[in-house]
Amino acid sequence: MFDITNRESFDNIGSWLQEINTQLGEDVKIMVFANKSDITEESEIQVTEDDIKQFIQSTGIPVIRTSARTG
Repeated sequence: MFDITNRESFDNIGSWLQEINTQLGEDVKIMVFANKSDITEESEIQVTEDDIKQFIQSTGIPVIRTSARTG
């Protein structure tokens, strides 16, 4: 999971994926959640839709947009 208002949380996904592959191997189903997707104020958003699309294209891992606030 990463927070769309925190770029560092998104940038850390790569290291988490490496850790998963190291500990569990590559035969693991992975899904990433983009939290705080209820935020619409552009000045708060640090991870754009283009960033997310590029991540999906480069990794093949689906990203589910979610919000703890709105459920």
